[in-house]
Amino acid sequence: MQSTGYLEIHIKGGASLKKETYDIRDLAPLLTIAEHLLNPAGDNTRPPIALSIESGSVKLRFHTAIAAVTGAASLLAMAGTPGGLDARHPVAKSIAALQQMARKDKTTFEIGTSAAPARQKIVISAETNFDFPAPEWFEDDLFLYGVITDAGGKTATNIHMDVEGLGLVKIAATRALLEMLEDNPLYRTKGIQAKGRRRMTDMSIDPDSIRFVRFLDYAPAPDNDYLEQLIQKGTKNWEGINPDEWLKEVRS
Repeated sequence: MQSTGYLEIHIKGGASLKKETYDIRDLAPLLTIAEHLLNPAGDNTRPPIALSIESGSVKLRFHTAIAAVTGAASLLAMAGTPGGLDARHPVAKSIAALQQMARKDKTTFEIGTSAAPARQKIVISAETNFDFPAPEWFEDDLFLYGVITDAGGKTATNIHMDVEGLGLVKIAATRALLEMLEDNPLYRTKGIQAKGRRRMTDMSIDPDSIRFVRFLDYAPAPDNDYLEQLIQKGTKNWEGINPDEWLKEVRS
């Protein structure tokens, strides 16, 4: 039989707050945070989550598999630690919504679990400050095109690429990757997909965070102006020459 535990949300707000009169409109955000805590990945195959309403103001208990409850306890610990969750995390958004409700209605929310250690709990009230700041940086996919000027390194293996608009970019790579390259990439124009951090405010890239993912199939667009110059230059060289006669001489 699968072991179970529970996530508990205890709402306090004076003598008038009772489970018999608690409005479903106020229940909705509590169901949302329970879902985010117990199923942060949004998995459709999660174990069932059963709700029971206990005595003592309004006390909600969400009973489910102990693994989900232990995960919720970890998320609560992160939420209670400054910088533990950024503003984009679903749990952070839900807790921030409860913080607004607490300030507006003078309500207190105690959220905890039956899991160790020490029955992890956070308290949200009109006096607390669970306003999660937006992160300064975020992880992003980078698509870089330019000339590879160096590759290797004795301790820190990387690829150096001269990228238009960015200058010389250092891309962390593994030695095994470089050993597998069949052709020498130096001084060739290549495309690389990488991972790196961008600043939220101006989308600039942290130059020390760029990591190689894979080479891209890259066919540079032809320089039409340059091609036209070659055609004009060649046309002058062919002045006075009959192409048919020239071909006969070449073939003879």
